[in-house]
Amino acid sequence: MTKTELDERSFGSPFDPLLHGVAQGLANLFPPIEIVRLPQSEEEALRLHEADDELTDE
Repeated sequence: MTKTELDERSFGSPFDPLLHGVAQGLANLFPPIEIVRLPQSEEEALRLHEADDELTDE
């Protein structure tokens, strides 16, 4: 999950407002994080770059 604002959806259940509140509370407790780690060496940077290229080819 990459955004903290949740879309309010209705599944036709009387518990929708409660579930939405729980989801918002959990989103506040556990916000999305992005871990960016710089490569330690040129070799590692090249491997990471090649792996990214493979992902974009799919």
